[in-house]
Order: sequence, then C-alpha cells, then structure tokens
Amino acid sequence: MEKINEYLIFMMWAARCRDTFGPQLRMRVICWNIHQSKAAWDYAVDSLGGDVLIFQESKNPPADPKISSIFDIIQADEPGAMKPRTWGNSTSVMSGSIERVDVGSEYKGSLNTAIITTQGERKIGIANIYGLLEKYPDQPNPVVYLGIHRKLDNVERWINGQVEPKPEFFIVCGDFNNDRRMDDHKTFKGSKQGRTSNELLDRVIGLGMTDLLAVAYPDFIQTIRHNRSKFPWQLDHFFVSNRAASLVTRIEVIDNPQVREISDHNPIVVDFDLT
Repeated sequence: MEKINEYLIFMMWAARCRDTFGPQLRMRVICWNIHQSKAAWDYAVDSLGGDVLIFQESKNPPADPKISSIFDIIQADEPGAMKPRTWGNSTSVMSGSIERVDVGSEYKGSLNTAIITTQGERKIGIANIYGLLEKYPDQPNPVVYLGIHRKLDNVERWINGQVEPKPEFFIVCGDFNNDRRMDDHKTFKGSKQGRTSNELLDRVIGLGMTDLLAVAYPDFIQTIRHNRSKFPWQLDHFFVSNRAASLVTRIEVIDNPQVREISDHNPIVVDFDLT
C-alpha cells in the first residue's frame, strides 16, 4: 500500500508539472509573409504547430477565442506609403497574452511591436517588420531601406530600455525585402538600393541580436519565389537577442507544395526551449 501511495503521489506531481510547465517547454515561433491568405492560419497552427504567429501581408486574424492578436492595416498616411492597403502586420499567440507596446513610431501597419507573456510568465518582446516600398523626395525610385531604418530607430529605443515594459529578450523578424547579396548583384549594382542591404542587416546585429538564418544557412536560403526573378532571394529574416540564442533548438525554412499554394514566401520556424 505504501508503494502504491508513493506511486500515486509521484504521478500527481508529474501531472502537475506537465500541466504547469508542459506548454512552456517549447515555444514555436513562425515568421511568415502569408500573402493575404486565410489558409495560412490553419496551416501554421495545425500543420506547423505554431505557438506564436508573426505574419506580414496579413488580413484580419480569424475570430477564434484561442487566438489573441494585434493587427493593423497599412494606411495611406504611413510615412512614404504610396497607397493604402487592405492588409498589414499581425502578431498572434495561441496561449498566454499579448500586449501592444507603443515605441513612438509613425508606422502602424508595417510595424508591430508587442510583448507576449507565456503561461509560465515569460515576457518576450516582438518587433514584426515589413519592408514597405516607399517614395522619398530625394529618391528617383521607391526604396525599402529608408523606412526600415526609421522603424529600427523606434525599436532601438525599446531594446535600449527607453521604452517600457522591458521583456526578457527580443525577437526582431519579418519580410525586410532585403538580401545581403543585393549589394553585389547585377540587378542592383550601382543603384542606391544596391549599397544598403549589408549595412541594414548589420545594424540589427549591432542591437545585440543574433541572425538565426545566418547561423542555420550560412550560404543563404531562399524565402521567396519572385515572379520577376529566378534568383533565390532571402528577403525574410529572424533575429533574437544574443542572450536568448542558446534557447533556440530549431531553425528551419519550410518549402513544400502546400506552402507554395498559400504564399510566395516560405515560413521561418524557430523553436525555443523555455525550460
């Protein structure tokens, strides 16, 4: 009887640990330009097992009580924007909570900044960036890099502790519409756009961030199938605070027939061990 009681006590303890800590042992984050697809939500949750969904070119998140989101469309009055869109950035969590963080940015639909709180009370800062093609008075053609630098100005204030609340670590990711190889590629050589990609991405690293795709794919990985270029561009990026890089257990860009039906971009899947 004593052994049975010990066994029952052990099983109750194990169940409590599972219920309390189980959901937080692995946090799967999916960063993806979903090309305004409704099918992306089910695929990201049901097939990829996403816990946090960081989407660009997103329509309004589904009305699902299990999903908590922040979402804004790109307005015509965003700096440099050429026209309003019916889509923007969305950041969603399957459990825990999400809170919008005001970093003082003029950008709304192309920059989400939020803190997610897991059920285990882990607080993680998210900066969801979309590289909006914008017109500027001194530029002959629309460009992306100036707008992203302005967004990073706002995000940098948060990372440096000038904006509350302070999370445990940061994730900065999204569709930057920039690839380091643009600086030397014939398509951009000699243009203003073609001298800025390394500078832009190095700036993110300079904020104390680790470039996870550079770690997993040092020779680059295609993240978009462009209808006007056969070059395997890597326009999507995923950075995490250096102090949290050791928590990462998986980095993968998913490319399969189902993904290709949903979007012209491939999702980035990153697993964190939050034990």
